[in-house]
Order: sequence, then C-alpha cells, then structure tokens
Amino acid sequence: VRARYKREFLDIALHRYARYNRRHYSPDGRGYIEEVLSSDAEKIRLYGQPTGRISEFLTSHRHFLGYQDGDTFLDVGCGRGQNLKVLSDAFPKARLHGIDMNAAAVEVIRLAAEEGKVSAAVGDLTDQQTFCGIADRAFDHVIMSHVFSLILSDGLTATQDTRAMIVGEMIRIARKTVMIIDGPAIMAMAPAFE
Repeated sequence: VRARYKREFLDIALHRYARYNRRHYSPDGRGYIEEVLSSDAEKIRLYGQPTGRISEFLTSHRHFLGYQDGDTFLDVGCGRGQNLKVLSDAFPKARLHGIDMNAAAVEVIRLAAEEGKVSAAVGDLTDQQTFCGIADRAFDHVIMSHVFSLILSDGLTATQDTRAMIVGEMIRIARKTVMIIDGPAIMAMAPAFE
C-alpha cells in the first residue's frame, strides 16, 4: 500500500508540476524574463546573464571536455544564451546554436549574439519533431545545462520516456560529445558539480 501510494502521489505531483513548468517556460511564459522588457537594449543586456554554468567546467576540466576552437556546439535548452556566451568567448572560431521553448529568451540571443557565429531557434524539447530537422552527427558537441530535471511529463513513466527520447536525440546529433549538467538543487549556485 505504501509503495502504491508513493507511486500514485508521484504521478499526480509530476502531472501538476509538468503543467506549471510548461506554462512557465512556454513561448509566452516568464521562465527567463522576470520583467517586461520594452526595448532591444534591455533585452541585449540579459544575453549571457547570469554566467553560464559551463564556465566552471571550462576552467576546471577543459582537457577532459575535448572542446577545440572551431568545433560546433548545440545548446539544448539554451535559455538567454548563458552557456552560448561562455562558449563563444572561449572559442572564437566556434559555431554555436541553441534551442529553447521560450521565444523571449531566444529573442535575447538573436539580438545580442554575433550573427553568423551564434544562432538560436524556438523549439519544444519534449516534442521529437523539434529534433527532426537536425541531421545525425550535425554538431561536434551537444550540451544541456540545468534543463534535464525540469523536463517532466504526466507521470513517472511518461517522464522517463520523454527524457530517454531527448538523450537519444542528443546522442544522435552529437559527433564527439554529449554533456548534461544537472543536479537535484538546480537553483543552487554551488562552485562544484556532481
């Protein structure tokens, strides 16, 4: 009885939180933009803020990552370009692309990032159609930072299936590496990662 209750409660909680999460990070949601921004200058100011969490990996584990200047990167769930900005600064010859479901966040990247070097598109990571237009091995490196734990569906099985689909697509698209940065306390600004 206890195990069944726990499972039922988890499914109900995931269902409710998944609906909230989709609304919050949706194309019209407030997920990345806390205030109403009326000018392009205000949007540009948000590009790459706060600093992308991949910066810690570049500082501490650059040799392990195998990233090279001139490589291509796909940031899955790119937000306002926090990691894209870090990667762009670290690898001036790299080509970078991001996908995020929040149109306002993608607009920040489109306005602020260097054209021809950094691009972004609106796409729902939970919909496999988002990945259909991306060829096998299209990018050297595919990253996802602090998005994975926010990908929820209606119930535990559906959540596991959705996450498995996303990981499978990331592996299909990557030529060299896939990195998922996440943790149980995604809002913590801890200096170390697991």
